[in-house]
Amino acid sequence: ACLMDLLKLQNVINVSGVVTKPNPASERLHEHFGFRLAGVLRNTGFKKGKWLDVAWYEKNLSDWPAKPLPLLPFSRVEQAQVQNILEAYSH
Repeated sequence: ACLMDLLKLQNVINVSGVVTKPNPASERLHEHFGFRLAGVLRNTGFKKGKWLDVAWYEKNLSDWPAKPLPLLPFSRVEQAQVQNILEAYSH
């Protein structure tokens, strides 16, 4: 959740997550944070000697602006805003 709030400060609108299946814990984690399943690529990942499906998750972080704002490098994000977010999640 902290990462999502930091990404919003950078004008990020959408984020993606990728999970090899089956991986119930990672799938639940993405769903818990509001990601939705965007699609599954069958037998696309190869791990520990076998082919696995790869699930793509997506999440919108904000409403669609009329015109997207440019991505703000993290080094240019106002540090007071970053500190406020980090403090909010440190408890």
